[in-house]
Amino acid sequence: MTERENSWRFGLIVFSYCTVAYGWSWSFWFFSALDYTEGSFFPIVLNTVGVFGPTIAAIVVTAWKSQLVGVRSLLAQGLRWRFDWQWYGVVLGLPPVIFGLALLLHISMGATASRFLWIDNWLWEPLTFIFILLAGVPLALGEELGWRGFLLPVLQSRLNALWASVCVGVIWTFWHLPLFFIPDQIQHQLPFPLYILHVVALAIIFTWVYNSTQGSVLSATILHTLIDAWGVLTVLPQNLGSLRPFAISNLLLWLMTILIIWRAGATHLIGWYNQNAVGNDLDMESDVNS
Repeated sequence: MTERENSWRFGLIVFSYCTVAYGWSWSFWFFSALDYTEGSFFPIVLNTVGVFGPTIAAIVVTAWKSQLVGVRSLLAQGLRWRFDWQWYGVVLGLPPVIFGLALLLHISMGATASRFLWIDNWLWEPLTFIFILLAGVPLALGEELGWRGFLLPVLQSRLNALWASVCVGVIWTFWHLPLFFIPDQIQHQLPFPLYILHVVALAIIFTWVYNSTQGSVLSATILHTLIDAWGVLTVLPQNLGSLRPFAISNLLLWLMTILIIWRAGATHLIGWYNQNAVGNDLDMESDVNS
């Protein structure tokens, strides 16, 4: 293929993916917003099904360009658990450190911790956290097979890791847009500019983890689940009555992001030292150029 043909094919793949992902999710969320009644179960079902748009899109577009062989390879990324043990420490430890520190800084500025969780009952606090973790894994996987398993490798076939991450972050942010209009959703009480900064920073961190674990979607899924769990219970205004802890967590995330870019390098975002080449075990190419 010529360079022009490759560029056209690349654009078509990205456009097709975004069309299916947005079309699936936004359709369900639109009907959820129309049928929203506080405490109603049906909108919850619609919201949940909508979350799987990124993965549905990844499967559809992969099947179109690579047939069942490509789909099997995509799904296998979600089970890729063999990577360096230190990265399990990163994905398990980073969320409580970032969000816990944000909460402590919020308290040190004169706030109280009385609204730390939804329910002012110590017995329900760990149960709430466990429930969010259990429910969060399939929901996170419903996103991560799409964002990290498909879209990120496609973008990294044409862009460096940093710019690919920023593109994923912007697409990821606007995919959430309908949720800002549904009252019981997390995004409803968050300012959009602050939210886009939050998601783009996360996208860069997720790329660093994904690339450093040889393309493991499982590592990104674990990180996504824990970020949702710790974030919901520690920094959201719905729980603390203040936007300040979320803003502090954004600042900490961006400090972490800048450190990662400096240490790992913007080109590949692998490991903790500047890389001159992508690791041999990381299959970054999609068949965009085939």
